[in-house]
Amino acid sequence: MLSIQQCAKIMNKGNVSIPLLLLEHYKKIKLNELEMVLLIHIHSFIVEGVHFPSFDQLLDRMTCSQMELSGMLNRLHKEGYIDLEQSKNGEGKMEEAYSLEPLWVKLLLYINQENAEAEIACVTDEVDKVDSLWPNESIEGSKKMEGEIFKRFEQEFGRPLSPIECETIIHWIDTDQYDSQLIFLALKEAVIANKLSLRYIDRILFEWQKNGLKTPEDIREHSRKFRQSSSKPVERDQQKKKTEFSFYNWLEK
Repeated sequence: MLSIQQCAKIMNKGNVSIPLLLLEHYKKIKLNELEMVLLIHIHSFIVEGVHFPSFDQLLDRMTCSQMELSGMLNRLHKEGYIDLEQSKNGEGKMEEAYSLEPLWVKLLLYINQENAEAEIACVTDEVDKVDSLWPNESIEGSKKMEGEIFKRFEQEFGRPLSPIECETIIHWIDTDQYDSQLIFLALKEAVIANKLSLRYIDRILFEWQKNGLKTPEDIREHSRKFRQSSSKPVERDQQKKKTEFSFYNWLEK
């Protein structure tokens, strides 16, 4: 049975906090279990104030061989999971230290990419759901389509259209000669953007006409490309060129 003094000594050793996101996603950022444990040990040494643990210190905590440890350190550094930093101490001497900042950056970039892909999938699903609610080319006769336009506008606006609003829609059909399908799609865009006003819809129709978008297929492709390009996460423009460590002195011991 441990004495009170021994228990107190154990408690005073402290704890090492490991981000849950790292435990959940280390496999997805291409780390294996042994490399994960090595990174945890490096992190624990840094927390203890030992910013550059020696090869032997790391080896004492691991079950791998010298060659395996050397290979892991080289790969982690070369592929951007750890870095080596140099700085002067109080006596003006150069000191080296491990940095896990590249690991955290790599993890956050993966999380951002994953979230962006989820957003794109969500937006695509919503567009497809809304698409299924709208009349398509199978509706016979332009008069029936025009009647559906007024009906759909009143449903989405949640009220009867005013005389001025009716005149605006008639102007789109008779004077501007916008295709009925494009008017439906412009209303759909306004619904998705939560901007239900004829002025907003008129602007959409004008921009489509200006960009030569004339068919529902043109509009859907244009909208999907715009949403996907807007959802891409920002990636780092430059990456540091990684060089291998030289562990030959340690391995020759």
